[in-house]
Formats: sequence, C-alpha cells, structure tokens
Amino acid sequence: MGRLRLLVATLACLGVFGIVTAPNVAAVYDPLSVACSATETKDSPTCGSRTTTNPLTGSNGLLMKITYIIAAIAGFTAILVILISGSRYMTAGGDAKRATDARNALIGALVGLVIISFASLIIMFIVSRIE
Repeated sequence: MGRLRLLVATLACLGVFGIVTAPNVAAVYDPLSVACSATETKDSPTCGSRTTTNPLTGSNGLLMKITYIIAAIAGFTAILVILISGSRYMTAGGDAKRATDARNALIGALVGLVIISFASLIIMFIVSRIE
C-alpha cells in the first residue's frame, strides 16, 4: 500500500510539473509580435487590443485561479479532517486503537496542510518567473 501511495504522489507531482511548464514552452513564440511591429498595423483591432500579460500564466491568469481554488478546497478539507480527528481523539475514551487512528488522521491532515502550502508557494514562484 505504501508503494502505491508513493507512485500516486510521484505521478501527481509530475502532472503538476507538466501543467506548470507547458504554458512556458508554448508562450515562447508569439506570431503577432512580428505582424504588429509594423507601423501601419499598430492601430488595427488585433494589435491594439493586445495585452502584455498572459491570460493562462499571468499573475491573475487561469493557472493561478485554478491553484487558488484547489488550495482552498484542499485546505478546507484538511481543516475539516483536523476538527473531526480532534473530536475523535477527545472522545476515544481510553481506547488505544481509536486514539491512534484519530492521531494518525490528525498528523496526516497537518502534513497535508504543509504540502498544500508549499505546493501553492512553488506554483506562485514559478508563475511569477514565467511572466
């Protein structure tokens, strides 16, 4: 079971890495930069409405919005698990197995919160470097 968790965690990390790096690779070539650099096309609707921030990887882009939503859901779930496991720990009534199960759930939720925080920080750092 431990190897399965490690495999799932590794694949999830690789998936997040692929999602974060793919927009950077795709944003290297801008076909409109050459066309809009000519003086006669600067006032055209296409060139005049261009923004300098990337709508996918910008500071308020889709990637950051998805990161915030996932972090908020995961954080809310971790806090809910902390509350429930704390309640289970207090009501264990001297039963060692119930207390151990509740303590393990509490530790897992706290580790999850730390991982969520670091993952969000890493994604924000990478996105700030992409811009």
